[in-house]
Amino acid sequence: MKKSQTWSTDVMIATVLFVIIFIGLVYIVSMNASSRVVNELKDESKIIPAKIVYSPTTAGNLSTSFIVNNKVDKERLRAVSELSYAQMKSVLGVKHDFCIYLEDEYGNMINISDVTADKSPCIGSPNATLNGAPCG
Repeated sequence: MKKSQTWSTDVMIATVLFVIIFIGLVYIVSMNASSRVVNELKDESKIIPAKIVYSPTTAGNLSTSFIVNNKVDKERLRAVSELSYAQMKSVLGVKHDFCIYLEDEYGNMINISDVTADKSPCIGSPNATLNGAPCG
């Protein structure tokens, strides 16, 4: 008579439970990582507007502030647009991609290409597009 190995019900249940727990742990770890990135993006979304608006508290960061007294200073905007994307990320203190564009009081996009050095409707990542036009 041949000896053969059989799986008992206990071993099958234990294997299924192990696989389910393993998949659950992988899911929890991946959700934690993605929520961390979301929180970083939320934080950076607050940093950039604070650094582009000039106020006495941001006077030391003149290289990125181009909104003065609720108006766009065209010379400052042009100077910011002349920075490379890597320089902008460094000066703004962000590590994720971004795109800066302006809107009027009705939510319509203001095309800043007549002011910026690269004739783009926005400033930021070359991978970002706004109405089909690249931002970088």
